[in-house]
Amino acid sequence: MYSTQNYEQPQTQPAGPPYAYQGYQGNHQGHYQGPYQGPPAGHPPQGPYGGYGQVGNMPHAGGQPGAQQAQPQKGALGFAMNPDWSQYFFAASCSIMLGSFIGGLCLFFSFELVDFLETCYLMLFGGVLALMDTPCFKTMKTVKDHREYFSKYIGILTRVTGKGIAFLFLGCSLFSTLWDNLESTFMKFLAFVLCVLPMLVGVAALVIGFIKSQKLNKAREALASQISDSIGTLYDQYARTYPGLHGGLTMVEFGDLTDKLAGFKWEDTDLKLIFNALVSNPAWRANATGFGSHGGQTIDLARIPREDLLGWVRGGIVWL
Repeated sequence: MYSTQNYEQPQTQPAGPPYAYQGYQGNHQGHYQGPYQGPPAGHPPQGPYGGYGQVGNMPHAGGQPGAQQAQPQKGALGFAMNPDWSQYFFAASCSIMLGSFIGGLCLFFSFELVDFLETCYLMLFGGVLALMDTPCFKTMKTVKDHREYFSKYIGILTRVTGKGIAFLFLGCSLFSTLWDNLESTFMKFLAFVLCVLPMLVGVAALVIGFIKSQKLNKAREALASQISDSIGTLYDQYARTYPGLHGGLTMVEFGDLTDKLAGFKWEDTDLKLIFNALVSNPAWRANATGFGSHGGQTIDLARIPREDLLGWVRGGIVWL
């Protein structure tokens, strides 16, 4: 656990000395005379990122950002390059719940109790999926506990391919139930509208999950063919934020490992999916914030432990 007052993002490459407002040594001595305008002519930025870390454009200790900063780079923790699939999953879940609720009322008052029980099951299943991706009340203890419970015992619902199968099944089942048992033209039209979104989301999730899973498997094969005997040593070299047997590789360190040794780079959302599939401990699959003993906020980064990394490299394909 690290306090945000002293915490620094792990550097995948050494950053050069930061620029100070006192000017450069040698022929560029001077005092601060206004807004910082960058290094003088003939003095290119030092270090691979100009005194800044790769993640989130956050200055390292001692670095001073200028008045005119470069646009933030969306790195391994920026989460801005790919769309947030949780919004689509939540919308599809709400569509399932709404269709099940409306259809269940109609079936209950028409005394079709068997089909009514089916809509209750579909509504319950949709509620579980909605809870997994809800954008509201994320910090509530009840929501967090239930999400961790479902992640532990229904792990397939935490992966893109698993959710794709679930939404495709729920959408088809709900449409079949409503279309066959409701005679109103408006209700049939409503059944089509409410069921087409989950089915489309399910198909898209299956396609995207398959593509990303194949890419991850190619990275695994490349790592296994090159470092099958030295993966433990490489783990110790790259695990710098949480070293040791009880530590793990953060998202930045995992991306650095696969990039340098296998030539595969990952987007922000890809790393979230990978850690969600590879990390066995649900508490380590995502970044967590809390408060330390002195009241300061602490950050616990997502990380993949040594055993999970070895199991992935030496195992088979993992579906994201």
